[in-house]
Amino acid sequence: MAHSVPDTVRKNGIYRFKKRVPNQLVDKPPFKGKKFIEVSLRTRDRSEAMKRAHQERQAFDAMVRNAEYGERRTESGLLGRSHIPTERDLRLAALEFKNSYIERHPMYADAETLFEYDATGPEDAAGGRSVSYWEQRAQTLLEDPFNDETVKCVDEIVAKRGWQVPEDSNLLFKFAVMLAGVEKQAIDIINIPEKNLDALLSSATTQSSSLRLEEAVCAYLEENGDRPEMAKKMRTAVDMWSAFGGPSYIAHIQAGDVYDFIEQLKKLPARWKDHFPGLSPTDAILAHSKRCKPLRRMSAKTIKDNYTSILCTACNRALKRQEIASNPFSGKEVKGARSHNPNKRAFETHELQQIFSHPIFTGCHSRMRRNTKGSVILRDHYFWAPLLALFSGARASEIATVSMDCVVIES
Repeated sequence: MAHSVPDTVRKNGIYRFKKRVPNQLVDKPPFKGKKFIEVSLRTRDRSEAMKRAHQERQAFDAMVRNAEYGERRTESGLLGRSHIPTERDLRLAALEFKNSYIERHPMYADAETLFEYDATGPEDAAGGRSVSYWEQRAQTLLEDPFNDETVKCVDEIVAKRGWQVPEDSNLLFKFAVMLAGVEKQAIDIINIPEKNLDALLSSATTQSSSLRLEEAVCAYLEENGDRPEMAKKMRTAVDMWSAFGGPSYIAHIQAGDVYDFIEQLKKLPARWKDHFPGLSPTDAILAHSKRCKPLRRMSAKTIKDNYTSILCTACNRALKRQEIASNPFSGKEVKGARSHNPNKRAFETHELQQIFSHPIFTGCHSRMRRNTKGSVILRDHYFWAPLLALFSGARASEIATVSMDCVVIES
C-alpha cells in the first residue's frame, strides 16, 4: 500500500508497531520466548504514527543488539558507550551501599555474637564486630573520607555499574565523600551503646528487626487469600521495591527510602512493560530517557493506590501483631495524588429533606411505579442504601458489599 506505515498494523483504526524477533534470538533476553514485539502507538494519524514507529524501531534495534552481542547491563540500566553518572545516580548508589552495609552487619544477630564474646571475656560486640572496631572505623571516616577502603568500594561500584568518569572530573572524590558519609550513618545504626545492650538482647529474640517486607506481604496474603486483585497488586509492589534496591528488612526502611521509591516510580512510563518488554524497571527508565518524545509517566494516584498504600497495608498487619516497631510507609504522601474538588460540599438540611421526601421513603404506588406517591414502602436496596450512606458516611461501593450477615440487631 502506498500510504502504509512500515512495521505497523492497524486495529480499530489505531496504529500498532509490530516487528518479528529473529528466530535465533527468541529464547534470549530481553525477548524471553516472544516471537513478535507489538506496542500500541496510540494514534490514528499517519504522520504521527511514522514518528512514533521510528522511535519504537530504534528501541527494538537496541534490544536486538543487546541480545546478539550481549551488551552489558547493570543495576542502573542498559549502558551505552559512555555513561557518565549524574548527581542522582551517585546519591542512589550511596543509599544502596548504606542499605547493603547494614544488611551485612545485621543488628538482630548481635545477641549471638555477644554471647560468644561474653564467654571469652573480651569487649562487647555490635554487628558481628567489636565496638572498638566501629569506633576506630568511624574516626577514620571523619579524618580521611578518601581512605583506602572507601576508594576500593568506589572502584567496585563504578566498575559494577559501568560508569565512565572523565579524568578531569571530581565525581569520584564527591562519590567517595558520599560513601564515607553514609557508612558513618550505618555505623551509628549498627554500633549500639553499651547501655542499650539489654534492650538489644531482648529484641534479638523477637521478629521485629528481622521481618522482611516480602515476608510481611506473604503473611498478609495468607490471611486474605480470597482477594486475588489485592494479591496481584502486592506482589507487583514488593517486586518493584526490590527492583529499585529498597532495603529488604522493614526495620531498615527509612523515610528517605520511601520517598526515593516514589521518585523512581514517577520516572517510570505508564504501562512500561508494553513499551519496554523484557526490561527491568531501572532499564526501562534509562531507555525512556533516550527517547526523542517521552511517554506519559505513571500518575501520582497510581503510585499511591498501587504501590505505597499497598505496602502500607501489609506493614499495618505486621504492626498490629507487634512484629515490627513502626510502619515506614505510614503517612508518606505522594504529591499530586489527592484530587481536590472545590465544588464538592456537604448537603444542606433542606436538600436532605427534599431527597428523603421522595415516594421511595414516604410511600410509592407500587414496585413498578416508585416515583408515584402512594402507601407502599418497599424496604429494599433503593430504600436502605441512601439511609446507610446518610448515617454512616460509607461509599456506594462499600454499601453495595453489605449483606444480611453483616447486620447485627442489638436488644
